[in-house]
Amino acid sequence: MRYLLTLVMLLSSLSLLATEPTDVSMMDLNGPVKSYSKDRETFYFDKSGYLTEAKLSTKVDLIYSWREYYEHKFDKKGRRIKTMVYGDSTRKNLKHHIKYKYNKDGLITGAKKGDSYNSYNITPFWKLVLAKYGSKKHTPNSVLKKKHRSIVGRRFKRKIITDSVYCYYNENGDLYLFRNIDRNGAIIEASFVGDTLSKIINPQENSKLIVVFNSQGEILEYRDTEFKDSTKSDSISGVRIENNKYNAAGLLEEKREYRKNYCNFYAWTIHNTDCVISYKYDQFNNLVGEECKHNDGKETQYKNYEIEYYEK
Repeated sequence: MRYLLTLVMLLSSLSLLATEPTDVSMMDLNGPVKSYSKDRETFYFDKSGYLTEAKLSTKVDLIYSWREYYEHKFDKKGRRIKTMVYGDSTRKNLKHHIKYKYNKDGLITGAKKGDSYNSYNITPFWKLVLAKYGSKKHTPNSVLKKKHRSIVGRRFKRKIITDSVYCYYNENGDLYLFRNIDRNGAIIEASFVGDTLSKIINPQENSKLIVVFNSQGEILEYRDTEFKDSTKSDSISGVRIENNKYNAAGLLEEKREYRKNYCNFYAWTIHNTDCVISYKYDQFNNLVGEECKHNDGKETQYKNYEIEYYEK
């Protein structure tokens, strides 16, 4: 379920979930999926689209594998409110449980494992920022600065959380640069150019992540850079660059991938690669295969993902 929740947060930040999402839809699958196997992981679903079982393993060694079993509870409106995760088929070994919360419109906004919610945006980031700070509503070349404060904790244990938000507008009054610095000093910056959005995230001083979206929320470019020394611009220890191409149906058709380690010791947990990946889909637009051609011409790798459907 840890893998699933991570995937959910990534997918749901790019698409608007207008109805109650199932595990099938959260994993970006379509149709009456019964089981799906990908990258040494197999997921099983009931006819309603909810997880019943998962066979998981590490990417390195199949020896480190395990199974999880799931039971779900729903409210009177049919919304899932809780998932119990078991380590055995008898449902006696409860590993943990997950709770879900919804907004006033009935859309899922977070999943809670333990004491805190892993919340995520349902609306695409660029739409969220534009809707909040507007376009052609401000004085050209102006700078808008806001501080958002919220009080958390119990009645006698209040803590002030402050985020500094800066918005910059071009000569037409359009928002072209958004910058948010949170209480931990992490910077999230977005620049708007036509129908694209460049989102820059600096969660740490020694790394920089740039993601470019189009107006449909699809990732056009992904660039992740890690530095040995944050004070020197030329001290790169690793870089990962991905450029994506989509077909008319909005499906990822091709990915050009470049990854490089620049030091002799640990920099990334990945190997150096320079390749083009092509994707294959079935009649339900579910991913069933990949072809990876390395640009050095020495190797072409194939992956086939197994999928089984319920009969109508």
